[in-house]
Parts: sequence; C-alpha cells; structure tokens
Amino acid sequence: QIRILWVDDHPQNNDAEIEYFEQQQIAVYKVTSSKDALALLNMYQYQLIISDMGRNDNPLAGLHLVETIRKAGISTPYIIYTIMPSEAQKKIALSYGANAVAVDKTELFYFADQQLNPPGTPSQ
Repeated sequence: QIRILWVDDHPQNNDAEIEYFEQQQIAVYKVTSSKDALALLNMYQYQLIISDMGRNDNPLAGLHLVETIRKAGISTPYIIYTIMPSEAQKKIALSYGANAVAVDKTELFYFADQQLNPPGTPSQ
C-alpha cells in the first residue's frame, strides 16, 4: 500500500486532490502541523510527503519541515503544494530539500506520479 503524508493546516482545501489519490488506492494521512508530521514520520514509512508552505503563524513552515526531515536523514520525496509565483522561491524550496513545488492539481498529480512511479519501475 502506498502511503502519503499530507501536512496542511486547512486539509479541507485539498479534498478533491485527496479523493484523487484515494481512487488510485493510495492511503492519505492528514496532519495539520509539522510537529504531528514529524511524530508520524518517526513511527511509519511513507512513500511521499505533500506539504503546504505556510502553516498557522509560520509562513515558511513547509521549508522548515523539509529542512528538519532532511537533517534527520529522512529521504522521503517531498512536494510543496502552494501558490509560489517566483522561480526564486521555487529554487529556495528545492535548496531546502524539496523534490518539487506544485502550484495546481495538474502539477501535483504529475510530480506525485514521478515520485511514486520513477522511470524504469513497473507501474502499480
């Protein structure tokens, strides 16, 4: 079973995207804070992490989370799903350890498929 950890303080904003993954037989685990995400990452294996950028009072929560998990040696693919208008912001996210930045559902599904089904591996 493929498992996605989804970190967003407003998970209801992602209902359509989560439904898409669930239709693909992918389990989606939703948390609303980086603290909860780190706790789950210490207990379970996930094939993908999707995070928003700003959470609660921290506009850079998504960057701080990926930085923390990379320093902890966790290499799980990490997609930031947010509206990011500038290339500079995308480059910063990648430099912190994110694998991709998606600004809409189409990009999110494309990047998720790339991470979950790398070229050269048979599809699920």
